Amino acid sequence: MKFFSPRFPSVPHGFSLVEITLALGIVSLSLVSLIGLLPAGLGVLRESMDQTVHAAIVQRVASGLTLAEFEKLESDTLYFDQEGQLLDTSTDPEARYKVTILKGNPSLPGYAEDDQNLGKQLTRLRIGISRADISDSPTVWHAVQIAAVQVAAQ
Repeated sequence: MKFFSPRFPSVPHGFSLVEITLALGIVSLSLVSLIGLLPAGLGVLRESMDQTVHAAIVQRVASGLTLAEFEKLESDTLYFDQEGQLLDTSTDPEARYKVTILKGNPSLPGYAEDDQNLGKQLTRLRIGISRADISDSPTVWHAVQIAAVQVAAQ
């Protein structure tokens, strides 16, 4: 004769060992996949930070060149830190970006190279940004054309 005992029901409760093993396998596989994506995400983050700092440096250098006297515009090399702040020397340990400014002739459609008058009123400046702390890093170039403004005498 069978006795019914409420303390020991005949229906099993809980998970079997196979179910627990499968669940742990699925969770561990998803965690390994997520951890594998971290280096790629960090690389994209680093590139976007570099592009943001590049834009700030180009804006700062271009505005400085625009405000400078036209006759005194020359090629130059500047150094910036990781936040885009101008540094005094290239030997500063925080120097992260090297900015090369090259002066050249403007490039316009229909512009003749022998037109001296246009060269006195317009110049082309190329701003190149590269990493100062990495040797043989590629240079990203930006072009700025600056015109001389004639101020009327009072």
